[in-house]
Amino acid sequence: MMLDRFTQAGLVAVVALVLGACVQSPVREAGPQPVAWKEIAALAPPPADHGIAYGQDSFQFGELRLPAGAGPHPVAVVIHGGCWPGTIRWTSTAAGITDLRSYGAGDGGCNAAVSPLLGGPVDEVPERYAEASPIELLPLGVPQRLLVGVLDPIVPLEQAERYAERARADGDDVQVWQVKAAGHFDLVAPFAAAWATVERAVMDVLAVR
Repeated sequence: MMLDRFTQAGLVAVVALVLGACVQSPVREAGPQPVAWKEIAALAPPPADHGIAYGQDSFQFGELRLPAGAGPHPVAVVIHGGCWPGTIRWTSTAAGITDLRSYGAGDGGCNAAVSPLLGGPVDEVPERYAEASPIELLPLGVPQRLLVGVLDPIVPLEQAERYAERARADGDDVQVWQVKAAGHFDLVAPFAAAWATVERAVMDVLAVR
């Protein structure tokens, strides 16, 4: 299958973190204002280099994107409309929510989305939080890099720090990378000054996997 060859040839990713490497955009100068969501939403995704359908439904398809420009860059295989078991070799998160229990207890708009996402508060469906919250799945047994913008008002640094502390206690190789002058969306914006740090973190975890 074409997707099998894609997987063997490169790295599988389903996040904008890797897809951003495909976008050719001028680097935005670092300033007092972090990147806003509207700047991310305005990005036009590049067309897929290859694609293949794997099911009967129109949303069941995979795409291969090859980053432009001088590398090294990972390729991106984005598989829509499904979920399959697999082997995790490394992880790298950008402003990741690592503890759904504590995050869902916050009073922000994103915090309030946790309960509807999991079908109820933690006291009603604790088994879902146990299955979905990253901190409750430790240890992972693979290298992990957690990137956090120090100006992020949506996902606080303590989410990554608490996760990393527990993961290290369980024997995992985890690093928290604090990105200066970066907010929540800078870490997925290839035009942001923070993008160079994101690339370094990905290459770092690849070097030790």
